[in-house]
Amino acid sequence: MRHSIAPADSKDNFPVVSHTFSQTVDHFGTDGRRFSQTYFVGDSYYVAGRPVIMLIQGEAPATDAFLTAGIVKEMARHFGALVVSLEHRFYGASMPTDDFTPASLSLLTTRQAIADILEFKKSLPSLYPNYTLTDNTKWIAVGGSYPGVLAAILRQKYPNEFHAAHASSAPVQMLVDFWRFAYSIDEAIPSFPEESGSTACAQGWAETVKQFDAVIDGYVATNNTAGLESFRKRFWMDKVENLGDFTSAVTAVLGLSAMYGPGGSTWQKLDNGTNVSWIKAVCSKAYYPAFTNPAATPAERLDALADLIVTNLRKQQMYSGSDDPYLAGNYSSTLIATDTSILNDVLPWAQQYCTEFGYFQTTVPQEHWTSGYSPYSKYLTVDYYTWSCNTMLGRADKTTLPNVNATNEMYGGLNMDETRIYWVNGRYDPWHWLSPYDASLVPNPSGQSWLMLPQGYHCTDLGMSAEDAHFADMTKVWEGWLPDIVPSSNGAAVGSAAVPTSKKSYGVKAFQFNALFSAILLWTVSVSIY
Repeated sequence: MRHSIAPADSKDNFPVVSHTFSQTVDHFGTDGRRFSQTYFVGDSYYVAGRPVIMLIQGEAPATDAFLTAGIVKEMARHFGALVVSLEHRFYGASMPTDDFTPASLSLLTTRQAIADILEFKKSLPSLYPNYTLTDNTKWIAVGGSYPGVLAAILRQKYPNEFHAAHASSAPVQMLVDFWRFAYSIDEAIPSFPEESGSTACAQGWAETVKQFDAVIDGYVATNNTAGLESFRKRFWMDKVENLGDFTSAVTAVLGLSAMYGPGGSTWQKLDNGTNVSWIKAVCSKAYYPAFTNPAATPAERLDALADLIVTNLRKQQMYSGSDDPYLAGNYSSTLIATDTSILNDVLPWAQQYCTEFGYFQTTVPQEHWTSGYSPYSKYLTVDYYTWSCNTMLGRADKTTLPNVNATNEMYGGLNMDETRIYWVNGRYDPWHWLSPYDASLVPNPSGQSWLMLPQGYHCTDLGMSAEDAHFADMTKVWEGWLPDIVPSSNGAAVGSAAVPTSKKSYGVKAFQFNALFSAILLWTVSVSIY
């Protein structure tokens, strides 16, 4: 049975309460401005003197989905721990500024995000004196994907503040040319036989992308702009003028299937309520047999590709046609740049990967092809992503690359050597290539731990229940971190209201739901995925 990303169903009530915290806008400036930052508290299992588990949030509005279910809840119950989580600046309701102009987004850095967490941690004992938190309270950072990177950084750079870190699918090695993301799609497609995935399907998809690129090559070689526009219109992309933006929107559609498994992305929802995955749409002869038919003509493959994309745009994403202004606005880097309001949720993550991380999901180099061609278009190059980044962020210089060397040097990359970091990855997750997925990848593995889930995807472990076969492995590692704590079978609450004690005014809203944790779904760099 394959693991999915969704957290396990909750078998008992674990209410989580949200509040707001008065946070510093610029930790490294002097203007003293503050903003309201959302956070969550869950104390149903907490026993005074036990650890604090902090779930790190990331590049999307914060939710409590992986607080009320999954390993955070299970570990809280096991160890009698307090659970807290802080929404990331510039996402959700936690806005330090009222726009996303370049000046405002300059405050969106890893350094500022880490400082937010440290200030919140320092303030928590005074906000909740009934929890009797002290300097000896052990804090454990938990995060998946980019939040997993932050969790590892907190342990590596601030070992006196964070006792341990559980870093799930954490791509700590910053890299500009991340062609292995596309490479992983070729690996993943044959591993989904339940969705009709096969080697023949991987080869058929690669051949279709090759023929798609060949048509574009012909128009480019002859400077046939009218022909190219007509070709783009077949895919409802005539208003998406940049070739990288266009080819990304068409050929990068299988990325989330490799990342999260077939259930992680939906091509369309049928009238009977059935979700059809992208893998099944491409690989199953029920929809587009041309993709898996070696005898299919280039025209048949391209017709299938165009219908595949347009059907998703019309039936799943609910666009009205190629003239729908929202369609081009979501796929064109040039148009994305025109909206600097806080409603443009593409810009904050673009600011982060374009400035510090890289993660450009480029075409697979020919020497690494496994299916006769890359599953991503040849036009998805470092040059394209560089142009896209600088365009979206309103930079005059369109050649500035993310400073990944500085980020790796500052935070460690694959050279993180602090003890009590647990690296958990999924075998089919493309991001494991940028994470220390085994001991051979770090210079000093003593005291660190690893787990590669053989049937796992991106952040699979965060959604596991106590009944999962690998949960015992994780519990053993955590018990090694906390040898003086006798596991608690039920936990005991010290304050069910979880209301901060402060002279300041805080907004309070209690809620509980089990929606999919959206913060770890936005790692795909291509703007076509957003």
